[in-house]
Amino acid sequence: AEQLRKNDNAVMDSGVLSAVVTGYGEAPMPGNGEMTCYLLLHNRNGEYTLWGNELEKYRTRIFERVDLMRDRSGYICDRSEIGQHPPLQRVYSSATFEQLLTQVCQTWPQYTRNLRQPKTWPESFCLGEDRQPAMPSLAARKVDFTQGRLLPTLMPVMSSVDRETRQLQLLLVMGVDDSLGGVVRLNGTLYPAFAVPSADNSQLVISALTDKGLRYAGYGVAVNHDADSHISPAPELMEFHLKTREAPLFAAVNTPEKQPDHLFRSLGFNRTWDEWRREEDARTHTTERRHDRGWSQ
Repeated sequence: AEQLRKNDNAVMDSGVLSAVVTGYGEAPMPGNGEMTCYLLLHNRNGEYTLWGNELEKYRTRIFERVDLMRDRSGYICDRSEIGQHPPLQRVYSSATFEQLLTQVCQTWPQYTRNLRQPKTWPESFCLGEDRQPAMPSLAARKVDFTQGRLLPTLMPVMSSVDRETRQLQLLLVMGVDDSLGGVVRLNGTLYPAFAVPSADNSQLVISALTDKGLRYAGYGVAVNHDADSHISPAPELMEFHLKTREAPLFAAVNTPEKQPDHLFRSLGFNRTWDEWRREEDARTHTTERRHDRGWSQ
């Protein structure tokens, strides 16, 4: 608790901080009270507490040694990253997302009645190279989606409803460019959700808009294999791993036969709906021919 009252970011103004990571978490940042990622470190000179949402990538490096520096904008990174290409950040308009969310609530009022929205919205959403929320960095290269436009009609992409309670767990519709927008339920509360595919399309990274800003909520992967069959399943199911759930959450793609080909690729499916359909038809045709041959012998 004592360490979380400190902010040692300025230590790196004089050079590299070499230390062992001893802890990671999220807490109100000293000074402004905003929920922010922190990193606890130790070296022979003492204990240090660093703050910044870019530190989330170190959460898996507990007890590892790191050499950290700060760039001119205050962004903390490994010494090895300094001098390499600056980080790439994607910027989206929160006003456009709010417009999309309003359409979602008007279309499905029975499911979104208890949606929890923040009192004040950020001007924009900034995502890092891992597609998780990031602190805007002056040194970063920017990919600007703030002028992007929504589709003229709302296009649902996927959803998940609890079978027993009939409560909506997840709903995503097509947003600007490759982004999806909608709602996600975390710890029983429904939040606005913003999702973007990872750079290699292996995951759909989902964030929730909370009172403390945009926060990483988890990720979804396409279900491309059936444990009980060697035949690939239809590209219509996503498996989500959310921060507040122990069990995976499964979401179904909405009317997959009507979704564009590029959507299946961006979500990580190994075939589009049309490709899967053609394979199924060919397999059925082959089976029928074998069956007919068997009868004629």
